[in-house]
Parts: sequence; C-alpha cells; structure tokens
Amino acid sequence: MDDCIFCKVANKQIPHYPVYEDDNVLAFLDIHPLAPGHTLLIAKKHFSSLETAPVEVRAQMINTATKLRPILTEATDSKYTLIMIAGIDIGHFHIHLIPQKEDSVLSSAKAIEMTTEQFEEIRNSISEKMPA
Repeated sequence: MDDCIFCKVANKQIPHYPVYEDDNVLAFLDIHPLAPGHTLLIAKKHFSSLETAPVEVRAQMINTATKLRPILTEATDSKYTLIMIAGIDIGHFHIHLIPQKEDSVLSSAKAIEMTTEQFEEIRNSISEKMPA
C-alpha cells in the first residue's frame, strides 16, 4: 500500500532499526517505545489486520515473536517480554514485543469493576456469536 508506514519500512523507504528479517517478516525497534527494546514485528506483505492475514502468515509471525522474545529479554536485561497484538494503532498486521523490567506496561491500567450480571451479559453475547 502506498500510504502504509509499515509497508514503507518493509520496502526500506523509511529509515528504521532492524533486529530481525527474513523473506516474509521484519522486526525493528519502535521509534516511540514503551520500554527500551520495544520491537515491532510486521509481515512484509500488507495485511490490514490479524483476521485478514493468511493462517501461514499468522503462524510465522507468532513463531518469530516466540523466537525473539527470549533474545529481547536477555538483551535488555529484563524480567520478561510482553507480546501484544493490538491492531488498533496502524492498519498493518503487527505484533509488539515489549521488554519488561518489573511490572507490565499494562499494570498501570486500572481494572474496572463489573457486576455478576455484567459478566453474564458479556459472556452470553460472546457465546451467541461463537460458531458451533
């Protein structure tokens, strides 16, 4: 896609800090990191979301993230590396790998309170939409 920033990175039209690359995927340091070593893993071919990517691409992305995770953890002297598929910030399927020294970056998010009825309502709504 002409206007996709990750396609431009994959096509080497935008400077970036690559940490891994093969024929199908590219991992590079996020220029707006949530932690040192925050890495983005993208499919080199444009897929707008997890759902639009073929199963083989999804599998390769997860396999690559799994391979990179301990390397990033060790390289940044972290406790672990969070793997996150957010899918809301850029319309190109990607995975965030975020090394964590202590608590997760998500630990600062405040949990919401829900009633038993609210849990049941959401559970039922999900169950109704699940394929048989």
